[in-house]
Amino acid sequence: MEIEHSLVQIGWDDFMSNLTAGGDPTPEERAQFMDFSCVKLDGTEAQIYAPFCNTAKSVLDVLTEKDLVMKNTADWPDPRWSGCDGEDSDLRPDIGIYPTADAALAEYELTKEKLLASKKNVPEARRHLMARVSWNWLCVPFEFKRGDDNVPFEFGHPDPKRFLKEMQDGETAQEQIAEYVAQLLLRQHRVFTFKVYVVGPHTRLMRWDRAGAIITESFNYVECPDKMRTFIYRLGKMNNIQRGHDPTVILASTDDAGEMRTCGGDLSKLSSTRRKYLAEATKVGWPFYEIKLHPGGFRGRSGCCEDEVLVPYTKKLVFLKDSWRSDDSEHIPPERKTYQRLHAKGVRFIATLICAGDVGVPARRTRTQEFASEIVLDARVHYRLVVKQVGRPLEDYEHSREMVTVVRDVFQAHEDAWLKAEVLHGDVSPGNILIDDDAKAGDYCIIKDPRRPVGFLNDWYLCKYKEDLTKGATQRSGTWQIMSALLLRYPGKPSALSDDLEVFVHTLTWLSLKYHSIRQDDRGFLELHVYSIYEFWMINTHGDYIGSLQKLHLMQNGMRMYPLVDEQSLEHLLGKLMACCASHYATVDLDELERNTQPSSDPPLAPSLIFKPNAQYEAEFGPRKASPAPWVVPLPEPAPLLSNHNHFAAAFREVLTRDWFFSPKLDNQFASFHRQKSKGLLSSYTFIGSKRKAEELCR
Repeated sequence: MEIEHSLVQIGWDDFMSNLTAGGDPTPEERAQFMDFSCVKLDGTEAQIYAPFCNTAKSVLDVLTEKDLVMKNTADWPDPRWSGCDGEDSDLRPDIGIYPTADAALAEYELTKEKLLASKKNVPEARRHLMARVSWNWLCVPFEFKRGDDNVPFEFGHPDPKRFLKEMQDGETAQEQIAEYVAQLLLRQHRVFTFKVYVVGPHTRLMRWDRAGAIITESFNYVECPDKMRTFIYRLGKMNNIQRGHDPTVILASTDDAGEMRTCGGDLSKLSSTRRKYLAEATKVGWPFYEIKLHPGGFRGRSGCCEDEVLVPYTKKLVFLKDSWRSDDSEHIPPERKTYQRLHAKGVRFIATLICAGDVGVPARRTRTQEFASEIVLDARVHYRLVVKQVGRPLEDYEHSREMVTVVRDVFQAHEDAWLKAEVLHGDVSPGNILIDDDAKAGDYCIIKDPRRPVGFLNDWYLCKYKEDLTKGATQRSGTWQIMSALLLRYPGKPSALSDDLEVFVHTLTWLSLKYHSIRQDDRGFLELHVYSIYEFWMINTHGDYIGSLQKLHLMQNGMRMYPLVDEQSLEHLLGKLMACCASHYATVDLDELERNTQPSSDPPLAPSLIFKPNAQYEAEFGPRKASPAPWVVPLPEPAPLLSNHNHFAAAFREVLTRDWFFSPKLDNQFASFHRQKSKGLLSSYTFIGSKRKAEELCR
């Protein structure tokens, strides 16, 4: 994960005057502070923590409001937390500042019995400083390094303006810093967070938000202890809002938490899917919060005036999306605007909007971009959206027929959006396709009760309007592994309908390789194939990230390198779709595309199941037909078949109206891949200069 283009350095004075509050200590208070001379810089990291904590304690103890405490958490990870990739996390800030509230103490305090029972030999004089990590309550993480061998920044460099290291170990350490911050922002409702990074006697203060980080110039906290002590003092004087907590979110009352657990007292009315997600949301370890949706910044489905009071759903389970949208609303419209446009045109298979809007009046924005004088950073605006549907992920499908049917639903949503509302989704991927087990007549513009799981297309915040596409090139958006081969190879290429349609092929192929059986002889090459086709990236001479040339060749040739075993439906469908892509690619002049695109600024086998179309499927997809001969699909003549949805729609319709063998879903065949997390494999829920680890798609 590359973050150097989101980091801004300023002086300590500017940082303190613009980004902190609380005032400075009086001379009488300073006289009570310990200094940092007791910190053993030549000792181990563990020998640094206790003296540092004691000095911080002397600062916090002078305050009337003793609501913060510094704790050594280097040896005790959070027992109820997993990392951002869903795996168990051993991520432990060396030291953390925590609130002293009873609810917080209950999570991070270590009892004397717990310390004595552990194998860690903690001297009695230090036991009061020891605690376990609590991502729920951590206020400010501190990270310590003895030397500068594997650190992301320059420390003590003669040129104070030089702060980023240009070396691989520095990049890796940047990722670690970002992961600490990501954990905290994911676990808590934060507008921003402070962080402190210490290397030997040198340190840098940081303030992170969704646009990036503001970082002070390096200073020596041992020789100049007042800088560190003043920062800790101000932290103690600040209120929670000034420390970065979201003022529109508070801990829920016991009664409200009880209502949430029982969904109003009648769990029997919930589907199994909703009961499952309610149980996950209310499990031990997750606090209950009340989120205030201020009417001034929200609008409902009808586009009501901003001063109208929103009548909330009462005791109903809904989905709230909390995000930070781009402030460039001219090119990236807010989702509420897009949903209103889609619903006004009767687009099927999309979520039902309840309300959405910017948080706060005026809207709450990031601040990092305000201090970026040498780089261009896009401001982010806090945004919330509430929809009626609570869906399960596409990857929770039970068998290939359900997967194909759900993807076909979403394909219809995509077709409706383009033809009726002139909206291009721009980020179709497995993560943005959801399954609704509770759909009824009237939902998704469906006339009859579907009596089956229904797919709906989610996350429209990277969509593009047709009128904007005609104005010229737009930035790439999408998920790296699933993006079209042309967008990956030609970053300056304007997004087009053909790119979005190709993504459906890659989505189906990705899931088929991940959850369905291929030939025994091919299995040893699967990881190499997935990496070389879907995850490969490099930086071209213009500094742009570009994708796999092999993926481009596959699309040109219409090749299916790893046919599925005992899977007629997917194999036939993918063959048809790949043939359409090959026909379309034969009309693309790659030399002209190269000339005309300008550099972008972005960065065991299971038995098969047989399904026969019943009356419900025949009513929806058409009359039943006999199965054809084994799959043989000749490549068509060159034609721009991805200029509309017709050929893909016909392929879906053919597959869903025949007697096919549909295979059950197997265990994740990507789980054993030996991924190197430090590679920062490119993908994106927003590929506008951002990255996301491939594990997010592979887990």
